[in-house]
Amino acid sequence: MNPIFKYTVFFAIPFDPAIWSMYHEIVGDLKTKYRKRLQFVFGNEEVRPSERFINIQAFKAQNADLLRQFYRQINSSDIIIADLTNNNPNVHLELGIALSQNKNILRVVGRNIVEVGSDIKGYYVYQYPDGAQLFARLEKYLDMFLRIKALPLNRTAGPFYKRYPKSIGEKLSLSREIGGWGYAELATMRDGEVIVTFSLSSTNGSDPKDWFGASIRYPSKPWGGGYLIYVRRNGNLEIAQMPGIDVLQEKRYPALKPNQNHTLHFKVDGSNLVAWLDGNSKNFIQVSDLINQSFGRVALACFNSKVKVKSIKTVCRDTIDDSSQWLGQSKIKGKTM
Repeated sequence: MNPIFKYTVFFAIPFDPAIWSMYHEIVGDLKTKYRKRLQFVFGNEEVRPSERFINIQAFKAQNADLLRQFYRQINSSDIIIADLTNNNPNVHLELGIALSQNKNILRVVGRNIVEVGSDIKGYYVYQYPDGAQLFARLEKYLDMFLRIKALPLNRTAGPFYKRYPKSIGEKLSLSREIGGWGYAELATMRDGEVIVTFSLSSTNGSDPKDWFGASIRYPSKPWGGGYLIYVRRNGNLEIAQMPGIDVLQEKRYPALKPNQNHTLHFKVDGSNLVAWLDGNSKNFIQVSDLINQSFGRVALACFNSKVKVKSIKTVCRDTIDDSSQWLGQSKIKGKTM
């Protein structure tokens, strides 16, 4: 069974009784249609100024209060619906946090668009005349989001699917028998799925803890950030945060057999990452609170190992464009099937 993610839609709306009533009715209808794939949350309370400004600790804690109230919910959400009616400051705060977290954001307004704050007039804002048309717009947006997330890991995904040639193992030169790291870049993306078929050679002095795997969402300098999914010779599959190799999750599989093909399979989506070995998707490991949700490089990596990579398949399921040109281009071109 291939793990299926459930996505969270966060509603940033003004504290207006009529607007709240409309959205609660709309969300009830959305739950009926999407209950298996989506869950819905509202910004829970209004920000109020501290009544204890004379207390230094309370004054210093104001940003922490805001983070507790908004940041965690937004960081764990996948889609943000920002209703800019009335130019509510809470909504603008939530919108700013969502932008900083690379979230999918649908901006809507129930009034004349000229009344929207000047700081976001350059962005697309959908103006809805009533609740029925707002529901229709939300439905269309959510359908497209789920359509992208359902792109299969095969050629029917069109240009979003890449299959790398079988000879790529020689091109990657993933060989570090004496010591150190070996890595080779594949692509740039945030969300997607990857299957790598590989074998580890038996070498003199092989350490059971030597490993092969892939890094994701890491910036321009190798090992400067992002996450690492890797399996050791002893069969221990691990997910770690970088830099520093802080292990977030692990599971023991049977030890890898030298010169025998194995498959490393993983899916990353928003704050979720799952991985498994040799087709055993019922026995996967998962991290559900990834902090880094930025675009970054995907690369194969090894440590103290000689690796033969047989094939690589990837599908990109990004629902927003990567506008950060500093990431550059992949060094290895895949073959679109």
